[in-house]
Amino acid sequence: MKGTDLAIRISRAGSMGNAARNVLCAAPAYLAGRRLPEQPADLTEHHWYAASRDEWQFLDADGKPHTVRVNCHMMYTNNGDTARSAALAGLGVIWQPTSLCIPAGGI
Repeated sequence: MKGTDLAIRISRAGSMGNAARNVLCAAPAYLAGRRLPEQPADLTEHHWYAASRDEWQFLDADGKPHTVRVNCHMMYTNNGDTARSAALAGLGVIWQPTSLCIPAGGI
């Protein structure tokens, strides 16, 4: 777009080469007493707060994709700040861009 320095698109479609890096985030209060995931399939044991999708695709160290169906508990949200607030409150796990997770300090 003419006159645009940066455009951000959040979508299921598109090239992974143009995607922001997402990370799994959870507060220490949520993780206390829970088994930490060691592989993608372990993520099904956790509470999730997510956008309108319940399947996540992760790439392992060899670049092999792993699809995981997760259960969203309580709510779906298409707002990253809302998901971040739920994670900070210790309510579950989120998968969001690093820009939403890293600065949070508590997750």
